[in-house]
Amino acid sequence: MSNDPVRRFCLALVLLWAAGCASAPIKKSDAAPLLDADQRVLSGCYDCLIDARETYERIGVGKARPLVINRLFETQILIVLREIDLGLDWQPSLERARALAKELPTAQSGSKAPPVIIDGARVLALVNLVPPDDYGWPSAAALAYRRDRLGAIGKIGQELTWIEQSGLTPAVGQFVRMTLECNYQTSLPVAPGEKPRPSSWKPAIAPDAPVLVKYRLAACGFPTDPPFKEIRSLVPRFVDTSYWQGRLAVARIRQGGDIAATREHVEAFYSRFPKSSSATYLRGAFNQQIGDCRAALPFYEETIALQPAHERALLGVVTCLSYGKRHEEAIVAATRMVELKTPNVDDGLYWRAWNQRELGRLPEARTDIETAKKRTVNGQIYTLAGIIEHDQDDLAPAEIDLKVALSLSEGKENCEAAWYLGLVSMKRQDWPRAASLFEGVMGCYQSRQDENEAFKRAMSANQDIDAEFKARQLANFDAVIQESASQRHAAAYNAAHFYARAGNVDKAKPLLEIAARDPALAGRVAELRKLIGGGTPDASS
Repeated sequence: MSNDPVRRFCLALVLLWAAGCASAPIKKSDAAPLLDADQRVLSGCYDCLIDARETYERIGVGKARPLVINRLFETQILIVLREIDLGLDWQPSLERARALAKELPTAQSGSKAPPVIIDGARVLALVNLVPPDDYGWPSAAALAYRRDRLGAIGKIGQELTWIEQSGLTPAVGQFVRMTLECNYQTSLPVAPGEKPRPSSWKPAIAPDAPVLVKYRLAACGFPTDPPFKEIRSLVPRFVDTSYWQGRLAVARIRQGGDIAATREHVEAFYSRFPKSSSATYLRGAFNQQIGDCRAALPFYEETIALQPAHERALLGVVTCLSYGKRHEEAIVAATRMVELKTPNVDDGLYWRAWNQRELGRLPEARTDIETAKKRTVNGQIYTLAGIIEHDQDDLAPAEIDLKVALSLSEGKENCEAAWYLGLVSMKRQDWPRAASLFEGVMGCYQSRQDENEAFKRAMSANQDIDAEFKARQLANFDAVIQESASQRHAAAYNAAHFYARAGNVDKAKPLLEIAARDPALAGRVAELRKLIGGGTPDASS
């Protein structure tokens, strides 16, 4: 990074060190490496900080130690904060910083030149307030971490003022202050008459601020792409930026994001930080987003190995195993969520019930879904509850739960709940109602088919999408469109069948013609056509 004022300041300081002591504890040959280390700190990337620390440690021995210890401590503090940012285990680095704090000069250090005094314990107390990355950590643990520090948040306001006179070099002090401001912006005390800061608030920095500070601003609040692109262009080694760029890009995949660029960021971050739970989870989420659950699973498992209660990784394992028809393994994974009582335990109960039903274990499935119903209300849970109750021939609660599912938001799109409500009426031999319900189901599946055909046309026309992702998505759309068409024709057949049983042949005939468009129903359609002329059809679903 080119920053002439900073470079001149650092060089002057190095020369002062060399000239200030008769024994010249800083060798002339170390002046350039020290200057380079200072520049690396201001460049700000994680690897830059590690390199700077190594230089300070090499030079800072014997009589030179007191002259380098402040910079070594500051660099270690920056490393701790970066490891917190990136979902790494920062405790070893924090212990290293605590050990260095004990070496910091005091007013009684006895040096000829007055030392710069840094209250290391006070700085470390502020660092201890910085919460972990909410992507790589379990949300419950991250919330508990913040809650445990609520009592100290009220003091942050005065501490932010103190940082300016803390003895930390300006860029480092600004970085620490901004880190606290960005994490507690809506909780910080305000002066009388001032309004609290909005969640979108960001601190102001000088246009010529070091890249270290520019990175802190870019990662503040809700990050956006352009600042990270600029930072990476200024410091090509700043692979840390790939985390934020990857997170943003993964969130946009479903809207037609650049898969190749996203993969590059995700894999670059993971390759450099394979022990980061943020990196492992991001790679799993990326693969699941592009429809490759098989590739996502090992990264979700790596995340769980690092953070056993990471509820989103746990859910990723459960859903991928479920879609892969690995039901027994999915049940084990869902049970892990239930036993840990994760914030999304309702999802664990749902998927365990779903997989138990797939294996024909209806009593176990019913127990789980009943527990889930008591905890929350959503269409997915009530639909599965109604299906299981239908399978058990417990029709009264089945009807209630399926109606609840249809009454909730997006209930008009819940074709499965509508289908099973029709089956409940069929089991009751209420032929007119069953026929009417299945006639309504036809419209639901037609809407689903139309919607996915529109999505497919848009995807086909988009020339800016990764070819592999596009092919996979188009195949998925084809499958959903085909399934929707088949279900619509089957609903038409059922409606015709039940109208016929109710004696309403006029309603049955046109519906039967719609069903006849599906070759898979040809035999059943032919049989019903004969029966309509002189017999009573058997119940069917």
